[in-house]
Amino acid sequence: MSNRERKLSESVQFDKYSDLLSDCKKENEKLHEIFEFLPDAAFVLDMDGKVTYWNKAAEEMTGTSKEVMIGKSDYSVPFYHTRRSIVVDMFEVGLEELEHLYENVRRRGDVINAETYIPHFNNNKGAYIWIAASLLYDSRGKRIGAIEVVRDISEQRKLVLSLCENEYRF
Repeated sequence: MSNRERKLSESVQFDKYSDLLSDCKKENEKLHEIFEFLPDAAFVLDMDGKVTYWNKAAEEMTGTSKEVMIGKSDYSVPFYHTRRSIVVDMFEVGLEELEHLYENVRRRGDVINAETYIPHFNNNKGAYIWIAASLLYDSRGKRIGAIEVVRDISEQRKLVLSLCENEYRF
């Protein structure tokens, strides 16, 4: 292969690599946008327990910006105003240790669901929240972190309580 042919081959390989890198960046941006605009509060932890993503709904629910949270390991504070174990931590500490903090705790494989009441949410009117936490794996099956999703279910709880009260009266 001549020097000219080798340079041409390297140029073609560089262009392919550059295109591949560009495609990866676009896919990463798309995934970031999807995560950012989920309707539920969500955050992702790396293997060191540090926040790597904190979406817009998490900012709105807790009043804490992603700039404050990224890289931090005190992810419970915006939700509970104290450092404590939360649902996503159950993978490390076990369900038994945290069941007294949550209602309706269920585990199915790598997904844990629970509910709780947070009195200071909604301008101190309180809120019932539903939480789902899951481990995250890469394409080779290696654990790379965890995600927790939080949904305000206050309105649904009020409806259920209202239905129960009406049934009790009859």
